Amino acid sequence: FSMEQNNMKCTGNIGAKQCGRLMRYSMQLIMLQKLLRYKLLSESEYIAVKERLMKDYGIVSDFTA
Repeated sequence: FSMEQNNMKCTGNIGAKQCGRLMRYSMQLIMLQKLLRYKLLSESEYIAVKERLMKDYGIVSDFTA
């Protein structure tokens, strides 16, 4: 995964490594939401996986709520 390949640039006070981690988390969350929308996951499965992703990536706030 390369931010340059996708024409994405980091801005603000976060470094490139942290920006890359945030992008990977965001992409995984989007895919997880699609699985829920297409009813390929139950609500409880979605919540469990989302909580694990948040823990793994050190995300403390849920902006999707």
